[in-house]
Amino acid sequence: MQYLEAFRGFLNNCDYLSILFCFGLPSGVFNSVGLLANEMYLHYFPDNENNIGILVLISIVSGGIFASIFSGYILDKTHKFKLIYIIGPSLLLFSR
Repeated sequence: MQYLEAFRGFLNNCDYLSILFCFGLPSGVFNSVGLLANEMYLHYFPDNENNIGILVLISIVSGGIFASIFSGYILDKTHKFKLIYIIGPSLLLFSR
């Protein structure tokens, strides 16, 4: 019973929901892109599962590193934290 009360408390906490959507949504999108890329590469290279997995991992990690640096630079120069907080997850919703 305490678990359900704590879960309801999290769902009513605006700060927790902000963190959940800012980190959970991009993580889900990146994972789904990795799965799709994996399937796409397997179509062309059928017997290289391990190499394709490493390729997808490197591309997701390096893409995340460059995206973090770029978005940090943009935030540092513009100081539009709330606007980017709203635009970023919104674009992820419509990226498919």
